[in-house]
Amino acid sequence: MDNKPIVMISSYPPRLCGIATFCEEAREFIKKANPDRDVLVISHIDGKGEGDYPVIDMARRDWWTPVAKLIEELDPWVVHVQHEYGLYECHDERGFGDGNDGFLDMLEAIGNKPIVVEPHTVHGCLTDFEADFIFKLCRRSHVVLFKCHYQKWRLDWNFKGRNWPVPRNIMVVPHTAPDPTSGAACTKYHH
Repeated sequence: MDNKPIVMISSYPPRLCGIATFCEEAREFIKKANPDRDVLVISHIDGKGEGDYPVIDMARRDWWTPVAKLIEELDPWVVHVQHEYGLYECHDERGFGDGNDGFLDMLEAIGNKPIVVEPHTVHGCLTDFEADFIFKLCRRSHVVLFKCHYQKWRLDWNFKGRNWPVPRNIMVVPHTAPDPTSGAACTKYHH
């Protein structure tokens, strides 16, 4: 059996952030379902914990470069990325953000590995920026996970309204999906 690790990219505790907590608990579930694989996290520089590599430094415009290098070194089976705009927004000395361009650059740089992205900010009334970002994110990912069918339906509606092709790599995995290791429903992640 190929025992390459599963690598998650996310914020991580002790950061007080819902995505960090989500990642910590998701790591536990993924590890339980994959006991023969390491489950590692590449986090922001304030992350600490078992299997954590805190290398994301948002003070650097090229913050994603060390992440891509580490992904190559770890040679993962899959990369599972948690996305929320504020986690990956790099600001210049004037305070202007990059619109998560570095995040898209990272996805492109690690595109030779299987990539699953879990965006936490997909909603029904997308701005032009948000729709364009999700379109680009889907193009650079192998699988994009949504939390509910409503998000997928609204994305289809948003994209069709713009005469854009609808991404075909989106999978809906509801928050209340059963824990594959226990058979019980996990309703823990309600943000």
